[in-house]
This record gives sequence, structure tokens and C-alpha cells, in this order.
Amino acid sequence: MNECAFINGHPLQHFTGEDFQTDYTERDNYFIRCLQSMEQLIDIDAYILDYQKKKFIYFTQNCTFRRFVEKGTGTPDFSFYDQVISKNDLPMLQAVNRESFNFYYDVIPVERRYNGSYTLDIRIKDGKGGYLLLNNKISVLDMTPDGRIRLGLCILTSPTGKRPGKAYFKMTDTGTVYEYIENTGKFVEVNSQRLTPKSEAVLELAGEGKTEAEISQLLHISVNTVKYHKRMIFKQLNVRNITEAVNWKNSQKTILRE
Repeated sequence: MNECAFINGHPLQHFTGEDFQTDYTERDNYFIRCLQSMEQLIDIDAYILDYQKKKFIYFTQNCTFRRFVEKGTGTPDFSFYDQVISKNDLPMLQAVNRESFNFYYDVIPVERRYNGSYTLDIRIKDGKGGYLLLNNKISVLDMTPDGRIRLGLCILTSPTGKRPGKAYFKMTDTGTVYEYIENTGKFVEVNSQRLTPKSEAVLELAGEGKTEAEISQLLHISVNTVKYHKRMIFKQLNVRNITEAVNWKNSQKTILRE
């Protein structure tokens, strides 16, 4: 099996021969059937990773990665990442992923690991000689009894930032968000991106498609005040428009109220 530069494990993520004595086939098929059922309801760009076997075990029909897999070749191993991700980004993404494993195993206790998700912006080949910026989210599907990730569910969506390497950990049980800081190489708790209740209300209504005039009437504030809150939202979240702000709110972080 080829080595993968994109995914760097942690010493605790190692699997031994004894681990392979357990047959997880039925359990794996259960998770695949669950994802297939979701596909019947919504279009979803997703795939499942097997960290024990170091391979992809399922792509949804609409998965962006599916276009790179030749028909009849089966699901690829982890080295597939290195084939589709921009090679110029690999050293940087390797460092981010290494720290994500360190954070997961060294900071998050076993009993809380199902409550954490990890998100990372990556650039992949677009099939036309260029690259496409996407966000790759992962949540734990299955763990070993001692807390090692065995299966992960990944979803590809719009990016959270303007360049690859933007990464977050989100703990759904506490609403705490940790951002990867490139110059320190560490995940730190997000405090600077808290929105005021009024800004949060503006963002909520804008996400529902309300115009500035409608938001003004609903919140009993002037249109200029609505515009002010939108500017503050863009500045605080480091986004360019309301669509990116809504994506941040819905897909990437829990807004932390002051």
C-alpha cells in the first residue's frame, strides 16, 4: 500500500495485526447503507474513509472525487489524496493534518471524540488543468473501544476561506470552536469571531433571503444600521459576502453569543 503525504497519523492511530482479527464487514455495510439512504433524500457530496485499512470504502454518486476513480478499479487507498490535491499545497496541508491528529488524541478525551468534527479547505484538480477550492469536513463514524478512529464520514462543500489550509475543530457538545493558526501550528479556541446578538439576528434573516429593507423592518433598525452590521460580520468572520457568512454559520462553526 502506497504511503500518503496528505494524511499523517498519530502514534495512537496505529493498528496492529490483532486489530485485523475483528471482521467489521457487516458494520461497514451498515454505515454505507445509511449514507445511501441519505442519498435518496438529498444530493450529497460525501465519502467514507477506513483508517484501519487506509482506504476509501464508499463514494456517493455525486461525490466530486468520484470523477478521478477509473471504472472497475474499486475504491482507492489513501494515496489517492496525493493524486488529486495540489502538490504545492501538500507540505502545508500535511502540517495541518498532523496537528489535527495531535489535537484529537492529545486534547479530546475518548468519551467526547464522537462529538468533534474537523474541517479543512483543500484545492483539488478540476479536470481542466486548474484547481478547485473546496472544504473537506470529517466526523467520526466508528471508533475502536480504546478511542481510535476506524471510520470517518467526509463531506465536500464550499470553502470557508479564500485559500487552502483554513482549518477548524468544532465540539458539538459544548459549541466550542478551535481554529488552526498557521504561524504557531496549533489549534486555538475561537474568541475573536463572536457575533453580537444583533449581528447574529441580521445574519439569520439575511440567510433566509430577507432584503436589507425587510431586515430593517423586522428588527426595528435603520437600513444603514443593517448595512453596518453586515460590514462588521464580514470583517469579524473574514468573509466577502453574505453567502460566505451563512456558509460559515451553517456549516463550519457554532456562533458563540457574547
